[in-house]
Formats: sequence, structure tokens, C-alpha cells
Amino acid sequence: MVVVMGIGGKYKTRKIVEELFKQHYAELCSHVYSIVKNDNDAEDIVQQFFVDFIVNKRYKKVESSMEGYLFQSVRYAALKFLKHQIKNQHLQISDFSDVFLQEEHKKENSQITQQLDTALNSLPPRCKEVFVMVHVQNLSYIETSKVLGVSINTVKTQLKRGLNLLRERISYPLNTELN
Repeated sequence: MVVVMGIGGKYKTRKIVEELFKQHYAELCSHVYSIVKNDNDAEDIVQQFFVDFIVNKRYKKVESSMEGYLFQSVRYAALKFLKHQIKNQHLQISDFSDVFLQEEHKKENSQITQQLDTALNSLPPRCKEVFVMVHVQNLSYIETSKVLGVSINTVKTQLKRGLNLLRERISYPLNTELN
């Protein structure tokens, strides 16, 4: 066990961190591999941990066992990596299902899109501009007000007016008669 508390000087710090890396790298990779089940990912996670450990001087904040800290940190990084991968896989599956549904209902979607476009283009210019910025470009009310040079209340009013006009102009359920 190496305790780094009270390290004095850059040279001594670098040597101790290098020694920690040499001493624990293989064990840490093995530990991470048991979680992520991929050698390359395990090595990347451990290497990234040590980069962060050095760059952000995390060794100065260790108050307990350095070995425990290293293993706990790479375990957390591996779990975070898996969480990110699961999220990406979910997004890819969701994207695939969206594409499948779009193909299945292509004609219906084009009719809905046409109705929405017609209704949107019939809005007064300022209502349309606010609607597009908030609902299409995903700008916040504050961002929209800054871009347009108007108050947030004006944005809210124009958005409410635009939504009410759209509700009036689009029949619900949407008129999508399939031939």
C-alpha cells in the first residue's frame, strides 16, 4: 500500500504516481475487465482514470487506502462506461424502430406533415417565428427572446397565440385517409 498524502515536490509526486501505475495497472485492468468484458475498453478506462488522476491531482484528495481508492475509482468508471453504452444501445434501437415505423406509415406521415406545414405556414409571421424557434430549434424562451429582441412575456404570448391557431387549423384526429 502506498500513501501519497504529504507528497513534496513534483519529481517525487511523478515517481510515486508512476509507481502506482506500474504496480496496479494489470490488476486494475483485470478488475475493470470483469465488469466490461472487453480488454480494449478495460485498458482505455484504466488509462483514462490515470490521466484524470494525474491532470486533476486527485492523489492529493485521497484520505484512505490508495489501493482501495484506485479500485473503487476504476470500478465507478467502468460502471459509468457501461451505463453510457446501454444508453447508446437503447438510442440505436429506438432510432431503428422509429425508421421502421416511418417506413410502415410513410404515406400517412406525408399527409400529416403536409397538414402541419400548411397550418404552420398560415400563422402570422411572428407567431411562426417564435413557434419554430421554441418547438423546432428547441431554444428556450429566454434564448428566443434574446434572438428576437423581445421580452419573455412576448415570446410566451406569441407562442400561445400560435399554438391556439394551430389547434384551430388542424383537425384532430389528423385527417389521414389512406387510399
